[in-house]
Amino acid sequence: MNKLSKIARNAVATGAFAVCAALTPISAMPRQAAQPVENQDAKDIKAYVLDQPKFEQITASFSEIAACRRQNRAPWDQLTSDPAYADASLTEKAKMMDAQVGQCTGLLKKHNFTTRDYLISIDVLSRSEAVSLMKKRNMTVAAAKASEGLNPASIAFADANYEEIEKWRQSIRAQAQASQQAPQAKPQQ
Repeated sequence: MNKLSKIARNAVATGAFAVCAALTPISAMPRQAAQPVENQDAKDIKAYVLDQPKFEQITASFSEIAACRRQNRAPWDQLTSDPAYADASLTEKAKMMDAQVGQCTGLLKKHNFTTRDYLISIDVLSRSEAVSLMKKRNMTVAAAKASEGLNPASIAFADANYEEIEKWRQSIRAQAQASQQAPQAKPQQ
C-alpha cells in the first residue's frame, strides 16, 4: 500500500505540475497580447494609406475642428498646455480630447472619423509631407530615417501631391494669423 500511495502522490504531483505548466502560458497571454498603446499607434500609423479621398476627409475635418477650437479657446488651451497631453500617445490624446473638448471632437463623426483615427491621419499627413520636403531638399538619409514608420503609399501620395498639401498648409497658417488678429470669440454654451 505504501508503494501505491507513493505512486499516487507522484502522479497527483506530476499532474498538478503539468496543469500549472499548461495554464501558465494561457494566463500570461493577456499580458503579452496587451501591447503598449504606443506600439499600436505606431502599427496603425504604418498601416495608414493616405490617398485623395482621405486627404479631403482630413481637410474638411480639420477646418471644422479649427473653427470649433477658435470658439472654445479656454478648454483647448488648458488641454494643450497640460504636460500629460504633450507626452501622451495618440490614443491617450484622443481620450483626453474627447473628455475635455468633446464639443469639437464630436464634429469628426460626420466625416467618419474617431478622434484617434483623425489624430493618426493628421500625423501621417504631416510626417509624409515632411519626408517629401526632405527628398526635395536632397536630404536622403534624413528622409529615409523619417519614412521608416510610414506606409510607402502615403509618402508616394505626399510626393505626388506636395503642392496641393502645401497650399492647404499655407491657408491654415493664414487663417491662424487672421484669427490671432481678430477679437476673441465667445465660447459656445
